Amino acid sequence: MAQETHSLAPETSAEHTGTHPSERSYLMVFGWLFALSASAYIVDLMSLPRGLQWTFYVIIACMKV
Repeated sequence: MAQETHSLAPETSAEHTGTHPSERSYLMVFGWLFALSASAYIVDLMSLPRGLQWTFYVIIACMKV
């Protein structure tokens, strides 16, 4: 009867390398979210009718998702 050994070390096979997105991707997403959040504040500063203002808020929120 063969005895199997189990290791708790992470696997280092070829299929597990390169699975993380690059740092550039994170910075791009962070930049877009920052720009969309800034645009929400700009909409707040503009003197728009309340209905139009909330329409822009909803559009910006949907773009963030």
